[in-house]
Amino acid sequence: MDEELRLQVVKQYTQLNLKYEKELQETITTAAKVCNTPISSITILDKDTQWLKVKRGLDVDQTPREFSFCTHTIKGKGLLVINDTLEDARFSQNPYVTGGPKIRFYAGYPLITHEGHRLGALCIMDNKPHMLTAGQKLVLKVLAKQAVGVMELKLSIDLLGKSLKSLKELRKSTSSNGIKLRAMFESLSDSYFLLGKNGEVIDFNKAAYEFIKDKYGMELSYGRIMTGFLTQAYREIFIHHYKNALNGERAQLERLADYGPKGSIWWDCVFEPVKMNRAKLSASLMLPGISTTESLTRKKSKNKTVYSRELRKSSPMITGALWHPSSV
Repeated sequence: MDEELRLQVVKQYTQLNLKYEKELQETITTAAKVCNTPISSITILDKDTQWLKVKRGLDVDQTPREFSFCTHTIKGKGLLVINDTLEDARFSQNPYVTGGPKIRFYAGYPLITHEGHRLGALCIMDNKPHMLTAGQKLVLKVLAKQAVGVMELKLSIDLLGKSLKSLKELRKSTSSNGIKLRAMFESLSDSYFLLGKNGEVIDFNKAAYEFIKDKYGMELSYGRIMTGFLTQAYREIFIHHYKNALNGERAQLERLADYGPKGSIWWDCVFEPVKMNRAKLSASLMLPGISTTESLTRKKSKNKTVYSRELRKSSPMITGALWHPSSV
C-alpha cells in the first residue's frame, strides 16, 4: 500500500461533510442494529488522525491514529474482529480499552475505493465481549462496500461543483474582459470590419459604420457583402487580396480611392489573416476582417511620397483577416 498516495486521496475525503449524509447514517444504524452493538462509525484515517465522519454512540469527532483500532483494519482486505480486547496484546493497554469508552469488542471492515485506496473503516464496538455470526459478518461487508459507493459519489459531486464554480468565475471574468475589449474596439478612430469567408460583414466598430455612411450613404449592417460597397475599379483587387488573406497571406498596398464629389483619398491598405477559435489557417475556417485608417487632415498629391504604415497594435483583438487601408 502506497501510504503517500493513500494520504493524498484521503485528504479529499476528509474535506467532505459526511456527517448528515442520510445514506451513511442509515448504514451505521443498520450495522449497529444487525450486530447488536451500541457503537458504530465510519472512519477516515490520515497520517496522524482518525476522523469519525459518521458516528453513533460516540461523542468525539477525532482521535489520535496511534490509538485507532481502524489503523489495523486498513492493513488487511477483510473484516477484522476483536472479540475481547483485553485478551488481544495489540489492544489490551489501549487507552480506549483501559479508560473511556472502555471498548471490549471491535469489528471493522476496510473502506476500499475502486482504485484500491484504503480510506478507513466501517466499524462497530461494544463495552462487553461480543461474537459475530457469519450472517452479521456478511452484512458488515455489504454495508462497507455500500458506504464506499456513497462516499465516492459524494466526492464526485463535490469536485463537479467546484469545477462548475471555477467555470462560472472564468466566464464572468471573460465576460468582463470582453466588455472592456469591446469598449476599446469601439473607441478606435480606425474603421474595422470583420468579414466571413464569403465576404459578409460579421462585425464592425463605430468608425466603420460612420465611414460607410459618410462615403457611400449607406447603413452598415451585419450580413452585408463588403464588395457591395466597393466601386468596380477597386473590387477586383480587393477580392484578390481578400482571398489571399483567407489562405494566410498578409498584404499591404496603397491605392487612390475616388469618392466623386466627396474627393479622393489615398489609402494605405493592409489585409491581415487572423485565426478564429485557434483553427488552422484555411479559407473555410478563417474569418477575414477589414480595417481602414482614415486621416482626413492630409491628402496625398501626385508629387508626394507614399507613406506605408503598419497595422496598429490594437488590431490583434479582432479575430479574422484584416484589410487595413489608411489614408495619407
